[in-house]
Amino acid sequence: QQSLHKAICFCITQHSPSLYISVTQCSLVREAGVVGSFKRKRLKRSPDSRPELVYTFIEQAVQPGSQVALKCSAVGEPPPRFRWSLDGQPIPSHHGAVITEGRESSPTGLGSGNNYVLSTLSVNSARVEHGGRYECRATNTHGSVAHAARLNVYGPPYIRAMSLVKAVAGSEVTIWCPYYGFPIDSVKWEGGAGTDPRYQQMDGQLTITNVDRNRDKGSWTCSVLTPGGELARREVQVTVVSPPVLSPIVFPPGLRAGDRSQLTCTVTSGDMPVYFSWLKDQMPISSALQVDERGAEFYSMLLFKSLTAAHSGIYTCVVTNTAGKANMSAELAIK
Repeated sequence: QQSLHKAICFCITQHSPSLYISVTQCSLVREAGVVGSFKRKRLKRSPDSRPELVYTFIEQAVQPGSQVALKCSAVGEPPPRFRWSLDGQPIPSHHGAVITEGRESSPTGLGSGNNYVLSTLSVNSARVEHGGRYECRATNTHGSVAHAARLNVYGPPYIRAMSLVKAVAGSEVTIWCPYYGFPIDSVKWEGGAGTDPRYQQMDGQLTITNVDRNRDKGSWTCSVLTPGGELARREVQVTVVSPPVLSPIVFPPGLRAGDRSQLTCTVTSGDMPVYFSWLKDQMPISSALQVDERGAEFYSMLLFKSLTAAHSGIYTCVVTNTAGKANMSAELAIK
């Protein structure tokens, strides 16, 4: 008993903020070793959190006529909503799938039933055209999370039509081949500059890193081959667009109250047309400052007819086009 009185209780608590779980383990220790221990699991209701997937479906192959149920569940606060897609496109109305969603009793340790949501995509009688890459995406006001896997239905190969792909020069683009049919021996992409280390292929996915306007634009072809020699092919057009590039903007040094000045923002490269907007200290420029804006196709200019202390601040030129956005800033300090 005397040695037991000298025992010390150590407690270690582990938190999982995203799943609102706190697990505490306590151990009673003395010189002879551990006397005993216990665990306590406490569920915490976070006021807000982005969704986290709990259960997801796996890739599977089924015979025509089979019943299929693809399930995804998630927790989050507020409770997430699910959206399903097939090969990157919304599920068409003629697809025949039935999608259900509802709040369920949550598995032990995964939050309350109020924030646990289960969504199921069901197909009563699978056809070969039901095959493809399905994605479930859970979204709430704090973010989203997605999972994707293939459903394969035995049958001949086919590739769905693909929309025009717009890639941004210097960035990375991924293109999926929207094929169905099973079994499949190979899925290959051809196009661009031919053999190039920037091109990576895996499971029907083509990834192009550091996109180049001259080498990567044009027609790309996906080919799907079965073990029996059946072949399906489909082309997609890739266009490459360039975001705006701006020259630096700067005010002349030593400006004083009453002086005149101008600030010019010039687009040196990038796809046209471009659209200009100006900010002062991250806000639209007040009309009370009486700053005039003039410009043409690829430049914009601010005109200051009589500077005052109120004009002091950081001015930002923001330029956008179909490929992206760029900005430049300059500080004006009136002495």
